[in-house]
Amino acid sequence: MPFQVNRRLLYTLASGLVIFLGTFLAIQYASGAYRFTESGVSPVTGLLSANSFPNGAEVYIDDRLVSATDDTIYLKPGSYQIEIRKDGFWPWRKTVDVEGELVTQTNAQLFPIAPSLVPLTFTGVENVTPSPDGQKILYYTASASAQTKNGLYVLELVDNLLSLQRGPKQIAQNVPGIDLSQAQFIWSPDSTEVMVLAPEKELLVSASENNNLNRLPDISFQKSIIFSEWEEEMYVRERQFLGRFPEEVIEVATESAKNVYISPDKKRLLYTYVDDVPVVLPPNLVPPVPAPNNQPESRRLQTD
Repeated sequence: MPFQVNRRLLYTLASGLVIFLGTFLAIQYASGAYRFTESGVSPVTGLLSANSFPNGAEVYIDDRLVSATDDTIYLKPGSYQIEIRKDGFWPWRKTVDVEGELVTQTNAQLFPIAPSLVPLTFTGVENVTPSPDGQKILYYTASASAQTKNGLYVLELVDNLLSLQRGPKQIAQNVPGIDLSQAQFIWSPDSTEVMVLAPEKELLVSASENNNLNRLPDISFQKSIIFSEWEEEMYVRERQFLGRFPEEVIEVATESAKNVYISPDKKRLLYTYVDDVPVVLPPNLVPPVPAPNNQPESRRLQTD
């Protein structure tokens, strides 16, 4: 009986040891601590997550075809020349430093060599005016097949899942007494209204519905007030937008730059640095996301 108890205890300890060692080795293998190769056990490795948009591109490491995107490749720590190729697209190249037990990402955006051009409309257009948010364009047409189709149109440049209508949307028809071909169009700061400054009449139309120009009041006497309200709204919007950026960026953009532009999606700031003294922006101005690319980055601003 004591022998059976000891043997049972021995089996239990042996099973626990096997499970522990197996779990430990699996964790080490998954983390890249070692890798089985044709030449034996490889030392500590790192992971290269090779991704591309569009995917299905060839991945070359030091001029050698290794895999295709999207894939994860185990590499020894070191510096590698990564090239991602896809037929019909410009190749993507970058020198990447792979570190042991870390994941290095290559999110390559591939651009077509000969991009396809598709006409937005087959009707001749005039006086094309983009909206401030960059998501719409307003244009006038007078060459449609039917007279009722001539007038002002708004074309959405982004896909809206809630919209049931695709393509240009007419917001005003041609009417006698108002020459839209000679009119000037000014968008409101929120891109919801358009001021139509025609020689005969000045109107404020909605950009989301069909407007009857004959029923809209003339805003000639209110135009200056509307412009003042729009300028104040633009100022408030710009201050709110700049408040999202770190103080270092705001200081450079407001004191040492010119040609400051805000992106239509209100997430980026474009400016031309004009100061004679170079400025190095501090790292991590934007907090990194979880599992970021571990490649070092530096930003230095200086004039040519």
